[in-house]
Amino acid sequence: MQGVTIFDHVAWPETMAGNMNQLSRPDRQEILSKLAILPEGDVSYQPFGDGHAAEKIVSIAARYLSEKGERR
Repeated sequence: MQGVTIFDHVAWPETMAGNMNQLSRPDRQEILSKLAILPEGDVSYQPFGDGHAAEKIVSIAARYLSEKGERR
């Protein structure tokens, strides 16, 4: 999936790999032209994880609370 970030600098350069993200000024024509650029990135490239961090955190917290409750 490709995106366009409307900002004056790249805050997360990892998102720019393989044209997966484009940096644009808040200009309609520039945004539209950036959206037309096809991404060339590897879809398996996930610099920020797999999108399941919240599920993993809840699972670990539930396991911890369950174990803590058994020790009482």
